[in-house]
Amino acid sequence: WESTPTVVSGSLAVNGPPLGMTAAGNATAIFAGSDASFSSEQSATKPAGGAWGAPTPIRESNEISNDSVVLSVHQSGRMVALWTESGPPRLRSSSRSAATASWDPPADVRGVPELPRCCGVAITPTGDVTLITAINGVIEAQRRVGDAGVWGPAATLASDYYNTVPIAGGDDAGNVLALWVRNGGQPTSDLVGST
Repeated sequence: WESTPTVVSGSLAVNGPPLGMTAAGNATAIFAGSDASFSSEQSATKPAGGAWGAPTPIRESNEISNDSVVLSVHQSGRMVALWTESGPPRLRSSSRSAATASWDPPADVRGVPELPRCCGVAITPTGDVTLITAINGVIEAQRRVGDAGVWGPAATLASDYYNTVPIAGGDDAGNVLALWVRNGGQPTSDLVGST
């Protein structure tokens, strides 16, 4: 292991950042930070063999739920970040292609009745994204085709989850596997999934 360099310092608060790595070994971390005046979703990137770069904001807002940042990175370097915002509750996303170092403007995924326990995400080399959420006892899947695509409607996968954060994995062809914990109030739980 290398030494432990500081990625973010000062008044910025980092809460369990998700991390992704490309096939070339370039790493990106997404985190929610805040100071006295604002909150923001931010990213920092470390090229293979290099040092962490300065954090760059994806979105500044006072409505960000700091524990809900999700990142999916394809081996090619294409990536998508998702987060939740309150007032009114909604899911938002931003993408970055392998060729650029800047994030697209944030886009609404959809409004939600309550902030979800976020989320499982899978991304393909062409920027197709599948999102799996757990909201109000329902596991739902939602898809966006391409970086500039519009998010489609949510489809219900199950309505029997309990206290779970779903996960998702996918291949380059867009096939996705989602997993979550099902518990009907019994002492034991089941790990269940859908493709």
